[in-house]
Amino acid sequence: MGTGASSYHGSSDEEEYANGYHEDGKTPLYLVRSDSVAPIIIKNCREEYQHVSSFQGPIKYGSLSENIPEHPLVQGQYCIVRDPVLPRKEMSRFGHCVAPNIYQSEGVPVFISGQPTMQELEGLLEQFFIGGFSDVYLFNLREEPVLFVKTGKDFQPYSIRTCDKRHECVVVGKTPKEADFDEAKIRKEVIDLAAITDENKFFFYNDLENLDHEPHVLPVEFEDHLLVSEEVYGRPAFSNPNIKKIKTMKRTTTRTLG
Repeated sequence: MGTGASSYHGSSDEEEYANGYHEDGKTPLYLVRSDSVAPIIIKNCREEYQHVSSFQGPIKYGSLSENIPEHPLVQGQYCIVRDPVLPRKEMSRFGHCVAPNIYQSEGVPVFISGQPTMQELEGLLEQFFIGGFSDVYLFNLREEPVLFVKTGKDFQPYSIRTCDKRHECVVVGKTPKEADFDEAKIRKEVIDLAAITDENKFFFYNDLENLDHEPHVLPVEFEDHLLVSEEVYGRPAFSNPNIKKIKTMKRTTTRTLG
C-alpha cells in the first residue's frame, strides 16, 4: 500500500463518494474512489491503494483433520505447514552437535543445519565470522518450496503439504530456477487468497502432531509478510561479499505445480 500527494483529476469510468463528514457537515472525512484497478481511499489529501485479490477460478477448501473447519487450499490441494525441527538422532549422523540444530562434520569446517528461521540464519553466519572464517559458502539444499512467514520479529519457514499426506514433503520443479519460480507463484496465490477476506489473513499449521489448536491465522497482506528462499538467503550474501549462496538440488521425483 503506497501513499503520496495526489494531483489526480479523475476519469469517466470512476465512481467517487464521500464516507462520513466533519463537524461542519460539508467536508468529507475521506473519499472512496473506485476504478478498474483498485479502490482508492483519499484521506487528508493523500491516496491509499487497497489490495484487491486477483485470484482466478474456483476456490477449493479442505483441512488436515475432519475436526478442523475447512479453509482455502493453495493450488486447490495444499496446506501450508511449518517446518519441524529434525530429530537429533537423525542429524547426528552428519557430525557432532555444536549448537542447537547445528552439526559439524568431523575434521572439516563443514556445518549442517535443519532449516533455520531468518534470524537464526543471520545469527549463524555472524558466529562463523566471529569464529575466524573469512569466507562462507551457503548451500541451500531444500528441494520443496519454502516460504518464510513473518511472526513477530522473525520469519518462520513453512512448506506445502497435501491434506492426505501431511508428513510428506511436496517436491516441484526440476531446477533451482524453477524452484524459485514456484515459491513466488505460491506466495502470490496465498496473498491473493488472503485478500479475499477483509482481514487479509491466511491459514498456517504449526504442529502436525497436535492439531487441537490448528491452524493459525496470520496476516499476509503484503509480500513483506511472506518471503521466499531467495530473499532470505540473498540478503546476507548481498550485504557481505564474503558470503556465497548456492542453490543445489537433486531431483528424483517431481510434481507439476498447477
